[in-house]
Amino acid sequence: MIVGAVFGLLILFPLNQSILFYEYVQHEIDALSVIQFIQVQFNKLYAGESSSKLIFYSFTGAMLGLLTAKIHISLNSKLRHIEQLSGELTKDVKKLISNGESSVLEFKSSYRWDIKQSIIPFTFILNTI
Repeated sequence: MIVGAVFGLLILFPLNQSILFYEYVQHEIDALSVIQFIQVQFNKLYAGESSSKLIFYSFTGAMLGLLTAKIHISLNSKLRHIEQLSGELTKDVKKLISNGESSVLEFKSSYRWDIKQSIIPFTFILNTI
């Protein structure tokens, strides 16, 4: 979260301020460059004159950081599962059959027909189409 908050303050804030400068302020103040404008805004931000902006950009960056962490954890979990399944593919088929079903291996009694539900699975129909 801290990294996200720092990202919000050091990346999002200046980016937004540069857009603000080019859309609204540049025409009013000819003497300032965009860098000078951002420096002035940073000084106001850290002097406490813009505490609502400080909170907003810290919070926004922190939320982006949490979202990124959640996506990273989810992708790593899926990658570990794929690696586990890939490892199962390298095993000897006769040995797999002799070991029986497991959490990563299920035997089908029929290719198309789901015996437990007495239907043709919808996913099979979609895969066929």
